This record gives sequence, structure tokens and C-alpha cells, in this order.
Amino acid sequence: MKYKAEDGVSIEVKQVPKGRGHAYKVIMNDIGQDINETVGPYTVEMPSVTTILRQADGSAVDPISRWSVNQALDYISTESTHGEYATKIITNDVLSEAKKAPMLELKKAGDRGTALHKAMEMHFSKSLDIPLIVQHLQDKGFDKSNIDGFFYCISLIRDWINSLGYKVVATELPVYDKNLKVAGTIDMLLSNNKDTVYVCDLKTGKNIYKKDGMQVGAYISAVVNMLGDGLHLWEPFSKELPIGDRVTSLSVGGSVIHMDVEKEIVKIHHINDEMIGNVGFMSAKKLYDMNKKSKFQVEKL
Repeated sequence: MKYKAEDGVSIEVKQVPKGRGHAYKVIMNDIGQDINETVGPYTVEMPSVTTILRQADGSAVDPISRWSVNQALDYISTESTHGEYATKIITNDVLSEAKKAPMLELKKAGDRGTALHKAMEMHFSKSLDIPLIVQHLQDKGFDKSNIDGFFYCISLIRDWINSLGYKVVATELPVYDKNLKVAGTIDMLLSNNKDTVYVCDLKTGKNIYKKDGMQVGAYISAVVNMLGDGLHLWEPFSKELPIGDRVTSLSVGGSVIHMDVEKEIVKIHHINDEMIGNVGFMSAKKLYDMNKKSKFQVEKL
């Protein structure tokens, strides 16, 4: 995604693969005094907000969890064939598949969430015909009941947005925070095009966690930073919205939207002032930076 400011600066924010996840490249082109002269580009790679938050939500224990599952399955294997509790033989193939099952289930849930995010984007940003969205969800394995549930949930979300007096001004919007040096993609950005921006993040899993609110807070900080630099984050961009030096008068807010298409339930989790202030996220960022840079000084005895 490319953004332009009134002073001629052009910014591109691009998601790139990084390890088992992704990062972002922020590329800046500065227009010189001669309108035909381009200075730059300058490129900075930034970690994603979700990568940072893995430091705060216990994701670091995933290897231990996988080890624990493997140990339990090894025990079952031994006891079922040789131990005093042996009742029947469990084949190595079954145990091998059992060890893979948790990660496969996580991938399945992730793919399902990605499909629902895409369907929401198709509805709110591209205003595509319902048959195209239905076809997309069918291609991703959703049955009629779940598809009907999706459209019912979307109608609830649309009514809620209208009740606030906001409009959807952008979906799947890549943003960055030059101060914290992080980036991410906003699911849905709302605004009244006067004095307020509101960040929404869609979740489709079973639970909502505190880190989800911290994620929204980080996105709000990025939006405020970019508007403060005079960047137009969507088109057509309202001249009434305070940007640049006037950004301090901007009102902000955000929420995590939890959508369950099977139960046809939508819950709006409004984030609090502490999350908007990025208190928790800045701590997670410090921990991330420390883990990236700090090493033990080893003394061999």
C-alpha cells in the first residue's frame, strides 16, 4: 500500500515473509525541491505487531507444550503395548498422526479465520455481490448454515457501525509506527471523517485475550503517527480530519470484534484507556528487543 502526504513524501508499507511469520518493509521516497527529483528510497524493515505480542501471551512456551504432548503420546505408546495397562496395540502410524493433530487443527482454524476476514473485506470495501462472497466461502469449505451465519453477523456489525455514526474507510490497511518501529495490518478502520478514527480487529476463534486489545492499541498508535506525518490513509480523504500539527485534537478508539458464525453471535470488546495508551504493548516491545539483542556472558569453569 502506498500513501502520500501533502509535502510530497511517499510511503509504501509492504508485508514480506519472515521466518515462520512475516515482517513489514517501510519504503520512503522524498520529493526534492524539483518536483521531478526523487530522493531515496529509504527502506526500513519492521517486525509485525503480532510477532511482538507473542512475547506477552505465552507463545514462547509452545515448544514446551509440543514436547509435553509428545511425551504423553510416547507414554501411551509404551503402556499400550508393554505396560500393565495394555489393552490394545496402537500403531506407530496412529501415534504419528496424533502428534501432528494439534498443529493441523491450528492451521485449519487459521485458514477458516483468513477466509472469514477475506469475506468481510469483500463485503465492506469492495461491495461485491453476495453470490461472489457465497462462492468464496463455499470454496473454503463453509456450508450453507455457516454462510447464512456470516451474513447475519455482518448485518449486526454494519448496524453497529451505523449506530456510531461511522463509515468503513479502509479494510486490510497496512500501517507502521515510526517511534516503536513496528507495523501491522488493520482489519477495518472506521471514521466519521470529521474528528474521529476507530480501529477494529476481527477475531473468529473461541476466545478473546488481553493481547488482542493490545494489538488494537498498537494499531491506533500507528494510525495517529501516520496522520501526524500528514499521510492520507484512505481516499477520498476528508479535509476536516485533523492531521499534521492538528492531530492532537483527533479522537481515537478501538475494539476487538468477536464473530461466531456458527452460533450467529457478535461481541464487541471495547479496549480501555491503558490499551489505547500502549502501556502493555511497549513492555512487550522492550522484551522483544531484549530477546533479540541480549545474550548471556558465559563463563566456563
